[in-house]
Amino acid sequence: MTSTRGDAGVMGRVRMLLLSLLLCCCGTGPRDLRDDAPTGAAPAFRRIEPLPASRHGHRAHVIGNDLFVFGGYSGSADERGMTHTRIQDLAAGTWRRGASLNQGKSFFSSVVADGALYAIGSSIERYDRAADRWDVVLAEGVFPRTHFGAALIGRRIVAVGGYPVEQSGVRAFDLDTGEVADLPGLPGFSPGDHFHFVAELRGELHVVGGLRVKNFEPTAEHWVLDGDRWRPAAPPPEPVWVKFAIWAVLDDRLYVFAGFGEKRDDALGSASGFRYDAHDDAWSVVAPPPELLVMPATVALDGRLFVLGGDVLGDGPSPTAASVYDPEKDRW
Repeated sequence: MTSTRGDAGVMGRVRMLLLSLLLCCCGTGPRDLRDDAPTGAAPAFRRIEPLPASRHGHRAHVIGNDLFVFGGYSGSADERGMTHTRIQDLAAGTWRRGASLNQGKSFFSSVVADGALYAIGSSIERYDRAADRWDVVLAEGVFPRTHFGAALIGRRIVAVGGYPVEQSGVRAFDLDTGEVADLPGLPGFSPGDHFHFVAELRGELHVVGGLRVKNFEPTAEHWVLDGDRWRPAAPPPEPVWVKFAIWAVLDDRLYVFAGFGEKRDDALGSASGFRYDAHDDAWSVVAPPPELLVMPATVALDGRLFVLGGDVLGDGPSPTAASVYDPEKDRW
């Protein structure tokens, strides 16, 4: 007759063996494949190292694991040409020098299309990452040079406002054909109106605020280009304009942070924060920024907004380290 105690010992060892095999094959538990962290753990965010030198009126974009910063003004003696490109390897946290723009640009605009950078300001240049070269795809003098906004809508780069007044308006550049076309004018627009927020949201061109050239006062208007006509959208809570603003698009939401006031001279007032959600055409109030800046660049990275550079209002040093806004926690 077989011993019951012996059977129990054998079965216990079998169960332990099966459990060991299961753990070896499956690991210690379910894991998040995005960051190789246990489910429910905080995601592994990338960080941005400080800029090599202060600058404002520049542009910045993240492509893959590289951060590109180009154009603008700088307090550094070797970067006053407003043509220099700096590239940060986000994995290594190191900066390297990229090719210089063919034409210096500041207070300009840029987009990313087909994984390539486009710098827009009088001319349009495309950055060839493989060759480390900026190529001119539209000659100087066709698009506005400065103080304008632009966005990629479908296969066209659309610019709104800016200077000089001869190129001010609503102008589109077709990436496939290279053709330039004038689009319907913004309601109430005068050549020289500038510093609008121009963004692509859900495939449409949104134009918010801006400074009227006739009286140099900001507006609280919001227009959406719908085919060949403009339709009104929910206005921002107060007049807004780009110069004293931190702003970016993330998940079809436009984030705008700054101190605006009803007139330009009120820009030194208290800061505000607003978010526009294109899904429900509504604005909401969010946490204001810790300081007001002149023309910084802002990039979205891993669900957060990083503010790069910008000039300060007053006598303090311009920042080189990136400040960070977390939309999920509504916290700087």
